[in-house]
Amino acid sequence: MNKIIMLLIFGFVLIVFSSLNALYAQYIIEQVEYEVPINYDWIPEDAEFDDQLDEAKFFLEIPESKFKKAAQEEGKELGIQKSTIYIDGNNMAVESESAEGKITFISHYEKSMFYYVIWPQKKVFEVSSEEIQGVQKKAVAASDEMLKHLPPEQREQIKNAMKSMKGETAVEPKVTKTGKKMKKYNYDCEQYIIEDGDNVTAVWASDDILGLSQKAKSVSEKFTAIFPSKDYEDKDEWDLVPGKIPIEVRTFRWGMMGQPEMEIQAITKITKTKPPAIKFIPPGKKEGFTKGSFMEMMQGRQDK
Repeated sequence: MNKIIMLLIFGFVLIVFSSLNALYAQYIIEQVEYEVPINYDWIPEDAEFDDQLDEAKFFLEIPESKFKKAAQEEGKELGIQKSTIYIDGNNMAVESESAEGKITFISHYEKSMFYYVIWPQKKVFEVSSEEIQGVQKKAVAASDEMLKHLPPEQREQIKNAMKSMKGETAVEPKVTKTGKKMKKYNYDCEQYIIEDGDNVTAVWASDDILGLSQKAKSVSEKFTAIFPSKDYEDKDEWDLVPGKIPIEVRTFRWGMMGQPEMEIQAITKITKTKPPAIKFIPPGKKEGFTKGSFMEMMQGRQDK
């Protein structure tokens, strides 16, 4: 249930950490996200790593062109998800396209409403703040009721596990500025390495000449007041590299059975311009779309 809620707010979270909070802010932000294959054959025979961090840094430095070439040679697609964020004052929308099709999130901040558009299904789901808060309250009540009927020892174990998931007992991520500099997507960037549990992240961040990071906190606070989520407490690159715009973020992790995985996210372009007004209007009957509720959407995802 929490994953579904986080999926709904994904588009707005992108905006929260990529936009200005000015009334007349008008921007179009383009982003990409994809996973890349990891091949141990790329490691030179004479290479020696001091630890897993050293190994992760090796893969984090591999050029993007090598990942693309490796995928092509294996007859695979990188599965790139492209997203475009449209901002016009308090009107915000995120269009995402992947192999599964196109989905759009439209946020009407003043109405405390979301519209989740699934284009292949010609379906528009409406989501309000009250609905999300209601679902959260029911989930908490159900969890509390379940805990009441468990033995004290088991109840304590579950509570500790929940605290760990929320990050209450987690170690603060370690951030190191490497001193390396490179131009990424036409932005002058500096590299930071973030160690966070089993994840090692390389962030190429540019100076925040647009004031994005300064406004992100206030936008986030407003958003949390409308769509509160107790589970969304983790710090991200914007928090860990303050005053910077994380242009490219590479996250290396050890997956199941120790098989490494790496995900790349990048802001490819930020344009200060007025977006088309149609981007903030969900399609309707005239376009052949039917309307669905938040509960219908949740039920549909649970049935899959």
